[in-house]
Amino acid sequence: MQFRDYYATLEVPRTATADEIKKSYRRLSKKYHPDVNVGSKTAEDKFKELGEAYEVLKDPDKRKRYDRLGASWKEPDMGSAAGGNPFAGWQNVDWSQSGGGMGGQPTGFSDFFDTYFANQAGARGARGGGRPRRGRDPFDQQPPQGGSDREAEMTISLEDAFDGVTKSITLQHPVMGPDGGRRIEEKILSIKVPKNARDGMKIRLRGEGDRGVMGGPPGDLLLTLRFAAHPRYTVDGADLTARLPITPWEAAFGTKVSFTTLDGEVKLTVPPASTSGSKLRLKGKGLPKKDGDRGNLTVELVVAMPPELRDEEKALLEQWQALRTTWQPRG
Repeated sequence: MQFRDYYATLEVPRTATADEIKKSYRRLSKKYHPDVNVGSKTAEDKFKELGEAYEVLKDPDKRKRYDRLGASWKEPDMGSAAGGNPFAGWQNVDWSQSGGGMGGQPTGFSDFFDTYFANQAGARGARGGGRPRRGRDPFDQQPPQGGSDREAEMTISLEDAFDGVTKSITLQHPVMGPDGGRRIEEKILSIKVPKNARDGMKIRLRGEGDRGVMGGPPGDLLLTLRFAAHPRYTVDGADLTARLPITPWEAAFGTKVSFTTLDGEVKLTVPPASTSGSKLRLKGKGLPKKDGDRGNLTVELVVAMPPELRDEEKALLEQWQALRTTWQPRG
């Protein structure tokens, strides 16, 4: 890997201070970190370039040498051609990255990062793993970064929301294995849904979000509760609406009907001469409100007809029709 300009790599001018170089490195390394850009070879290469450039420019001696020699900063000064000391300048060579011993040769930072990613692919962010065989850990130059929060939804029934329930969910995290391959790690959590939960309520699960970088803390999981469609109730905030089918004779004569609410059975009184669309309001039989009160339950009556009429029924309706010649329901 060749770098033409370390200053351009870190997006700083050649007159930048050490603090400006550090801030730019931290900003860019966070942007191009492989754990943030999973599967991006371009981001990984850029991250290596940033680390190599920062290793040089953060060190005053190396920076001076780079400013003086440019791309040849790593080459030893062989002295002048006319009788100069052929070993002059070698005292400035950084041997800490060499293969070891006096017979070693200075190695570039590109080789160092290639070795690091080959040996440390499964240990990003984990401080207990093995370290690269040569030099310092480049991740020591980046401060710990907290993981991002994640969001998810969990669907529950209206009854579970009203009474409270404990449900299990499975979280999936992509992780890198020791061999460098990526796999999915699953974790099962028990979620306690509080009694009188509301549609849209958020439950924060601390530490169950994206994992941190460089040993940083993980983010949180924000779990949004959603009510499943109910066969009887329609939800509008804290209020509930339900439909109650009744027979024509119940509508005509009135009746008492058993009706099951979220917190038990009640007796509904259907008044005589009721029509489809008539509404019965049960105060305080809806969902709980924030102030401690409860919403209302509105029951809409629906006059149902038998699927088939027998001859006797038709005859009775014809008699009724003959008695009601002056009534017109459509005005």
